Amino acid sequence: MEHVLQTKILEFINHFGDFGVFLGMLLESSIVPIPSEIIIIGAAAAGISVASIVIFGSLGATFGGIIGYLIGKYGAKPLMIKYGSLFL
Repeated sequence: MEHVLQTKILEFINHFGDFGVFLGMLLESSIVPIPSEIIIIGAAAAGISVASIVIFGSLGATFGGIIGYLIGKYGAKPLMIKYGSLFL
């Protein structure tokens, strides 16, 4: 399973390049629980420069965190206020 995930991430990064690093880190920080180490190591194995990995990885993680925050604030918070007493 882990080998399949690493292979797919490496193919994704090879196909999209720097934008793939950005998308991978964005998804990792907001929605999908992918280890960021796999994305970063996969990008290095694909031959992407360290500067590009740092820049696009940082931007992806930042925007992913913002998206996760907005999902929690505008999506989950109203649901918890309305239905929270049923779960807690």
